[in-house]
Amino acid sequence: MDSAVRTALRVLNPRWWVGGVIVIAVAATVQISDRMLNGEQGQEYHQQLAREFSLIGQPKFVGVVSTTDVFSKWEPRRVLVGADYTSSSSYSAILEYYDQQMTALGWRFAGERPLRDWGRDFGGRVRDYCKGPLSASLQYAGERANYGWTYAIDLSWSTNSSCR
Repeated sequence: MDSAVRTALRVLNPRWWVGGVIVIAVAATVQISDRMLNGEQGQEYHQQLAREFSLIGQPKFVGVVSTTDVFSKWEPRRVLVGADYTSSSSYSAILEYYDQQMTALGWRFAGERPLRDWGRDFGGRVRDYCKGPLSASLQYAGERANYGWTYAIDLSWSTNSSCR
């Protein structure tokens, strides 16, 4: 018997089909269970993040490049709301606005680190904030960056967040 016939017979073997059906059934059960158990919680966090984002607002000196609003009941453990902006303002002016807004709304500073693009340093920075299980990230592209945006702010929640 040639190898193509043996492969076809092996694939048509009922044990392979039963095993495949079991794997698919288990995966579907896990996905549906996760949606049922965590979908409502994810939706509540999505609504809370949308409210927080609108309360933070944006400074008068910016233009909106794009907005992000990610939530799916099929992936309930991850929520993201944010926007990318252009501005001619300095990093310190941007920080002044957001530090004031975030503090007034109960967010706490959680750290700052360099923002690198495949190891290249364009002067970018990432500033993190926490509010309970919610996290916020203010990304400044850097003086030498050319991404089409100057800075971005994203609010998020996920089950593996470092904020608690």
